[in-house]
Amino acid sequence: EDCIIPGEAAITDSSLPFDSLNEFGSKFLNRFECAASNIPVLKSMILVDSPGVLAGGQERTKRGYDFIKVTKWFADRADLILLLFDVSKLDISDELSRV
Repeated sequence: EDCIIPGEAAITDSSLPFDSLNEFGSKFLNRFECAASNIPVLKSMILVDSPGVLAGGQERTKRGYDFIKVTKWFADRADLILLLFDVSKLDISDELSRV
């Protein structure tokens, strides 16, 4: 059955690979959630939909967690990374440049 798993629950579920995300703190975990599905082709996949990147000083003041470190955590475990951009906002922010 399809369901949404809140971040705090996802890091404690031993069937999910997210236990070490605890290091990023409650501000990250309050925004992190998992969607689980019984679709067979998705059983061996984890798809991440990250928030959009922020420009200037916004990335440090609005997130409340280290976006660069969180992104690196996921990237270190990925076989493939796809970046999708809004064609009406093609500027590369400071935050995206650092990632």
